[in-house]
Amino acid sequence: MKYKDFNPNEAIKLSVKELLSCNALRIPEYQRPYKWTIKNVDELLRDIQIAIDDNKKYTNADFQFKYRVGTIILHKNENKLDIVDGQQRIITFLLLMKVLEDNFKSNLFKYDFNNKTAIANIFENYNYIKSFDLIKNNKDSFSDAIDRILEVVVIIVDNIGEAFQLFDSQNSRGKGLYPHDLLKAYHLRVLKENKNECYRIINKWENTNPKSIDNLFRNYLFPIYNWTKKESTINFTSSFIDIYKGIEETSPYTYAKRTININPYFLINEPFIEGKDFFNMVEHYLNLLEDIEKDIEESDEEIFKKIRMVIKETKNYTGDKYKNTKIEYIVNNSSKGFKYVFNLFKCVLLFYYDKFKNYDYSAVKNLFIWAMSMRIGLKSLSMASINKNAIDENNIAMFYEINKARTHYEIARLTSSLDSKEATGSNKIKAEQEKLLEQLKTL
Repeated sequence: MKYKDFNPNEAIKLSVKELLSCNALRIPEYQRPYKWTIKNVDELLRDIQIAIDDNKKYTNADFQFKYRVGTIILHKNENKLDIVDGQQRIITFLLLMKVLEDNFKSNLFKYDFNNKTAIANIFENYNYIKSFDLIKNNKDSFSDAIDRILEVVVIIVDNIGEAFQLFDSQNSRGKGLYPHDLLKAYHLRVLKENKNECYRIINKWENTNPKSIDNLFRNYLFPIYNWTKKESTINFTSSFIDIYKGIEETSPYTYAKRTININPYFLINEPFIEGKDFFNMVEHYLNLLEDIEKDIEESDEEIFKKIRMVIKETKNYTGDKYKNTKIEYIVNNSSKGFKYVFNLFKCVLLFYYDKFKNYDYSAVKNLFIWAMSMRIGLKSLSMASINKNAIDENNIAMFYEINKARTHYEIARLTSSLDSKEATGSNKIKAEQEKLLEQLKTL
């Protein structure tokens, strides 16, 4: 098919070969690198073999058997068709076509893959396809499948915003992508930087461990955002990505102009400008969280020395034998309840430091006692318990208090009473709670 045959705002069904034969296809700069591995390729090839086998069952049927292999979203842009969704599948089909027909032509073969991971995956996947026994013994059947049996639904739009709306909805069903992947796609579309700067932003993002980004949103940014409003938090899914879509730079609203003027500063519960600022914001909080975790482990600040001692005494990790034992190791080998309250402490410390940029002894002590004392008095501790206590005014709604505080002294003056705390539960849990209570009183 030719470029003119793809009409905006319509969906068409094409054979895989018809799609790949279109020379207007283009991989836009904002696309992430090719990340399919041999595992993904193997699954696709075996799906194709199933389609070939199923087709044989309908040899004498009155209809032509088709096997749907996904949906492709294309943005009609400057006489080109930018691939918004389906890039991984399209590149893999191109590798397959190269094996089946060495002379097959596609302008996508000219694309400059400058990402090392993408280049390695292309090389490995191509060699795997060449060595795949089912193809070596059955090339004609695979060629016929690409040409006649395998079918894709292609959605064409001429508005990039609409393209990403479709991308969001396509990937928010089933297994889908991480919410932060959808946010990445959203913010890439509004980048106004030059080509080299776009490459730098994309490569930096792709070289960051996706689990670290997921952890940042799921366990820190999103819960803190909710708790500052005295609202319970739940699992961060694509349903909530609007919170992090930012503000249009051209917005006429007063709050938007105020946000533009305070760049490049960020606050966890405050908006930011869409596009480049999203990537800067994520990088900023990944670094800040890493710094805070390092301070908890190593800082010479007196309060952190005492916090480390409280945890080691409570969990029986004292003495020369455990001198170099990391707090992270101790917490990770603790009960779920202990992990919950320690992560709550990291959340509230992150929010406090984000706003006031200091480790005032009294303030940090209050945050630690407030979070850790939730472990005392409950037979078992769940996320529901953490939610309830994080926003309960009777227990001090600490995130709300930090949010409204004008100076850090207001947090330093807050005190969480330990007098009413009483250990409960099984003998083992009760003994740990009693020890924790005793240690908290030493701060």
